[in-house]
Amino acid sequence: MRMNDFMRKSVVLAAIVLLTACSGEFEYNSPYGCYFRFDNKIHLNELMTAALTPYSNVFVKISKKISGGVNYVVLSTSDGKKSEEVPITTEIENYANYELGANNGIIVGYDTMNERYVAYDAQCRNCYVNAGAYTPNRPLTWTSNSTEVKCDKCGRHYNLNMQGRVSSSEGGERLWEYHAECTDQFGLLTVTRR
Repeated sequence: MRMNDFMRKSVVLAAIVLLTACSGEFEYNSPYGCYFRFDNKIHLNELMTAALTPYSNVFVKISKKISGGVNYVVLSTSDGKKSEEVPITTEIENYANYELGANNGIIVGYDTMNERYVAYDAQCRNCYVNAGAYTPNRPLTWTSNSTEVKCDKCGRHYNLNMQGRVSSSEGGERLWEYHAECTDQFGLLTVTRR
């Protein structure tokens, strides 16, 4: 009887320790604002569809621009082969005040390791912080691996399927992360700072 009680308490204690150890894993850690909304049911964009398809190992870099009085969302895929400007013409999207991280760029996709939609800042967090505040010229670029980005300045590689952690030998902080919600690959994507 005593051994059974001891085992039960040990299991409960172990469960509490494990749950506590994992509690900050999906912490949305960016100090920069982010608000993005894209309704793929309206746009039917193949680049966004690929990035939002679970287990596709495709990510998309998103930025915004205005040309001729029209708002555009600029998309480029993690294979580096496709880029597209999508005009934002719906009333609800045009009135949205898009804010895309530290310097007009986020990376969105489906994290196959943790089975969830993710959104990261498109700036190298380690260079950005080390250079001092408001030094936004630290963009990440795609590598030959579709689930990895790199900083050309410091050489760090970040794995997008591993919570944006540094995957090269330099070490450092993981990418800034934003909260991403998506109904499905043909639905509504919303990214916020949370």
